[in-house]
Amino acid sequence: MADEKKDYTINPDYPLTDDQNEGVEFLLTHYNALLAYQTGYGKTYMALTAAQTVMDKYPNVISIIVGPKSAYSAFKKELTEKI
Repeated sequence: MADEKKDYTINPDYPLTDDQNEGVEFLLTHYNALLAYQTGYGKTYMALTAAQTVMDKYPNVISIIVGPKSAYSAFKKELTEKI
């Protein structure tokens, strides 16, 4: 029997791909992690999904997502539209 892969999608309007689910799984299973995918791959959404998954399970935890200042507006847009 093949290993079942977990789907971390938190908003059914924006389902995660298998590769994105693997990225979220990586973030959730490593204390410190870095996502390094190509442009447009959904890194922001993966990071937000992982952070939301952790906060749902542990409401008192704080997640820190680091990125360039130039990405802030896109990050904020994804946060308000997809999460």
